[in-house]
Amino acid sequence: MKLLCTLAASAIAVGASLLFSATTSHAQSSLGIGLTYGAEVEAVGLDGRFYYDLNKKPHMRIAAGLSYYFVEDPLSFFTIDGNFHYGIADFSGGFAYAIGGLQIAISGVKGFDSNNDLGLNLGAGAEFKVPFGGIPVEVKYVVGNADQLILSGGLRFSMN
Repeated sequence: MKLLCTLAASAIAVGASLLFSATTSHAQSSLGIGLTYGAEVEAVGLDGRFYYDLNKKPHMRIAAGLSYYFVEDPLSFFTIDGNFHYGIADFSGGFAYAIGGLQIAISGVKGFDSNNDLGLNLGAGAEFKVPFGGIPVEVKYVVGNADQLILSGGLRFSMN
């Protein structure tokens, strides 16, 4: 399973590198921070993200993220996500998007070996435009050994 997770992480990194090199100079990158809730682990987490815009119309971007969940000691749980966002509707002050991607969930007991599970992310989100960037909110479901519904929201800060 660890080999599968390593291969998946490598594939995400290579794919992201290829997409970054293939995009035009109109691309924009941004950073995000927020809160997330995992329904299966029943815990709130802190979420950090890197966004890379591929296209403005339709909205297309890549989002890479790390979420650390505040579970009871001595347990630990965090996730690494690589997602593709595809704009499905514009509205006054923002846009809605579909989410598809991969998640690696790492869980364990502190001081012992951890479990790594690969999952498929499917969901939807909306982003509300503000002067500094945006306010994204998302709902997604992870399909895999670590199945769970995830709700998240936060702030996105433009870097360009």
